[in-house]
Order: sequence, then structure tokens, then C-alpha cells
Amino acid sequence: AAGSGKSTVLGPLVDAWKADGRKVFGIAVAWRTASAFADSGIPPEDRAAIAAFTNRVAKGRYVLDKDSVVVIDEVSLVGTRQFLDLLKMRERFGFQLVAIGDPKQCQSVEAGPVIDLIDRALPGAVPEIVTSIRQKHVREREVAGLFREGRGKEALDMKREDKTAMLVAGGKDATVQRVAEL
Repeated sequence: AAGSGKSTVLGPLVDAWKADGRKVFGIAVAWRTASAFADSGIPPEDRAAIAAFTNRVAKGRYVLDKDSVVVIDEVSLVGTRQFLDLLKMRERFGFQLVAIGDPKQCQSVEAGPVIDLIDRALPGAVPEIVTSIRQKHVREREVAGLFREGRGKEALDMKREDKTAMLVAGGKDATVQRVAEL
């Protein structure tokens, strides 16, 4: 799910895989997305766009085996041809393939919704995050609920009471000054 904290969840997994002696690669359709694997502890030399990754494997720059883990982010953007190539590579080298994504965010510009195809081919293989709780305390969840219900005044009153929000008169300069004082 969007905003569910995939990078937060992925960090401990990357640590566990590395502690288990495994080599972890992070790939995505776009280089920019692949670079976000830095937040999960995957070093720059092991992050790449999918096209570059497959090229590096073909040239022997990346050596894959049963102790390798390849994590794909934003898998819904991966075209069926690219995904098939990755599956064939996985079959050949025996690495673990971990796919992360949200089918409701975007779809590949190539043919086929990859996540839907995986779910049809392997029923139950696509787990989903159905809830995401970012607030740590009951009171914070109550405030968030009020905002969702369109009861902003009540929510803001509670936040002001809790001293987690304040109204500053005077516009941007006054607000910047108040934040600096805090």
C-alpha cells in the first residue's frame, strides 16, 4: 500500500539477509527509484535500474546464486517482458526474488499488470498490507480519525490542547520566527 512504510520494513529484512551471509541487490524500473534502496541499507554498487541490472548479470559484473536476494521496488511498473526475463534469470541462478509494489499506484507502460498476473498464477502469493497505523498513541489515532471524518475543528482543538499544533498570527515571517523560538 502507498505510504505503508515499505522502506521501514525492508531495512530489517536487508540486515537479516546480510547477517545470513546473503548478497542483496535492489532494482527498479527507474534509477531514481533504485537509489531509494539506500534507506534500506543496500549499498550503491548493488542498486540499479532493471535494464542495467540484467546487463551487469549478463556481463558477469553481478554474480547471482542461491545466496542472492534481488528486491524489486514498484513492481507494478515492471513490464511483463522484463519480469519474465527476471523470472528466467531467477530460475537459472536460484536467487530469491522479492517484489514490492502497489497495483493501485501506477502500471507499466508495457503490456500486462504484473501483480495481477502473479496473483492469478500463484493464488495467495501476493500478500497485502490492508491497514497502516502511523500514530503511536490512542489520542493521535483519535485526532487522525477526526480529520478523516471531516471534523477538522475538533481535531485541531485537540492538537492545540495537546500542544502539538498552534495558531500563529502574522503570516509566514511570524510563523518562521515562532518555529525558530521553539
